[in-house]
Amino acid sequence: MVWKNCMKNLDFRVKGELDSSLVVQYRDIYINIRKEYVDCINRASNGQAKNLVWWFGGGSSRDDGTSNIYHYMVCALLLREILNKDCRINTILVDDTVFKKVLLETFPDLLDHNIKIIACERATYQVLVKLFRPVYIFLRGLLEFSMAKIYVNKIKLSRKTTIISTYVQPTVDIDDDRYFPGLLENTTENVSYFYFVPRFHGYNIFEYKKVYQAMHKSKKKWLVKEKYLKISDYFFAFFCSLKVTKNKIPKVEFFGISIDRLLKYESNQHRDFRSTFNAWLNFRFFMRLSQDGIVIKRIISWHENNLVDKGWNAGINKFFPDVLNIGYQGFARQPYINYLYSTHIERRAGIIPNIVAVIGDKDIEERREFDRGLSVVSSPAFRFQHIWRDCQSKNKKDRDAYHILIALPERKDVANEMISMLNLATPILNKIGVKCVIKIHPDSNNDTYMRKIYKIKLQEIELSDKSIGKLLCNADLLISAASSVCLEAIVTGVYVALYESGSYAFLNLIPPEIDSCHWKGFHDASELEGIIKHHISNKISYDNLNNLKEQYFIQVNQDTVATFLNNSVPHS
Repeated sequence: MVWKNCMKNLDFRVKGELDSSLVVQYRDIYINIRKEYVDCINRASNGQAKNLVWWFGGGSSRDDGTSNIYHYMVCALLLREILNKDCRINTILVDDTVFKKVLLETFPDLLDHNIKIIACERATYQVLVKLFRPVYIFLRGLLEFSMAKIYVNKIKLSRKTTIISTYVQPTVDIDDDRYFPGLLENTTENVSYFYFVPRFHGYNIFEYKKVYQAMHKSKKKWLVKEKYLKISDYFFAFFCSLKVTKNKIPKVEFFGISIDRLLKYESNQHRDFRSTFNAWLNFRFFMRLSQDGIVIKRIISWHENNLVDKGWNAGINKFFPDVLNIGYQGFARQPYINYLYSTHIERRAGIIPNIVAVIGDKDIEERREFDRGLSVVSSPAFRFQHIWRDCQSKNKKDRDAYHILIALPERKDVANEMISMLNLATPILNKIGVKCVIKIHPDSNNDTYMRKIYKIKLQEIELSDKSIGKLLCNADLLISAASSVCLEAIVTGVYVALYESGSYAFLNLIPPEIDSCHWKGFHDASELEGIIKHHISNKISYDNLNNLKEQYFIQVNQDTVATFLNNSVPHS
């Protein structure tokens, strides 16, 4: 690290702007302390096995979207490295007084060197929003509950029932399964016993009547949990979500930094009240099914090990302990997202499924990183059928134009950076003569980017709503950031130009064992030009594509689906 003698500020706020000279160092620390951080949370969780308030709160989650602790720890270790190099600091910006106190306790010499730590507390309106948001979520939940009671029929389940939890979004047709496509088509079982439990995402309250009516006409069978809950469950979930952790958190140190105060603080902040609220509702849902005498054959859920999932699995393990419970992780490997990887402490607490299903043999051992006793199996890559089906034959070299697919990531800041970079690269791309197709992330709002995209002066540019699989089949080069689409592209023979964002939160998700001949990173328009010219003029061998596909993406067919559905409950 090379620095000038003086630095104005260190911005350690979660949404702050870290000095560009520190970004790589931040990322290195972020990647390298994962195991120690998980061990630290495990130590703090000792004695909390039966405390669902702890498990459904932010302190234990390891989710950067729910808790700021991991970011704080990375910043504290970064500060230690900076101080060890005798670099001058004027001011450190942080989000709250608790982290400020932790820094002052850990680095008492800060005040002696006249280094100011400024806690940028919330504005008044932000405090009011924080206070009233739980009430809003509760009232909205009651309204959703009321609408389900009016527009949804209660279904009596049979002994053979399979329950599948999946996300439902307004941008996707109710019959277009984005999470388990091909499951029903490839099973020999009677699909009339398969019921989908919707997790609504992105709907406004006025759209629920329409979506319930669509479910009634759907080819699939839907089991709406709000129909089985009672109004008392919503009050129960609301007051439990507001509870603070009363169990004593043991004194825990992380590389010499005492973080028990931060853990207590984060547990009681309710940063993601909606997720905590829904976790409790999921728990009560299975309690109600049990009280109704429902017998279930198996339960399958889209599993990210977040707070909502923990509530779902806690309910199953409490009220249906002998039922096969498969947590399906149907996404490409994301090794730096801590909470996706469950721990032995979470398994003992009964908040994870009894089987975790991954989509490639390569992922089995990797997913056991923090729990060697975790039951992990390979399963069909439902969302990635196009890798085997659509892109089997390609003859792109005979085309006139060089096709570039630009897949914008979900993160708005990185997507906007990519659009700005594309604007700068326009003269270069027009000179080379390329056709660009832009694909906006399906979870993003198209209106956010449309105006900016239409200002790009490329000779041939198209904004597409086609599936990423179909677009990859016609692409020579993919430009994207931290996304699983990069691995999809590589195994289908599409070269990847990986935009390495200046954001400190950017992490490369391409597995390290993938040969670098299949991809290259870039930071600006000139580097992108070099990648395109090199790829056009150099032939790259894709002889090992089938081998890569088999390692990372299991095919979807009757045999693999039957194996997936007929897993047995592991012995504890």
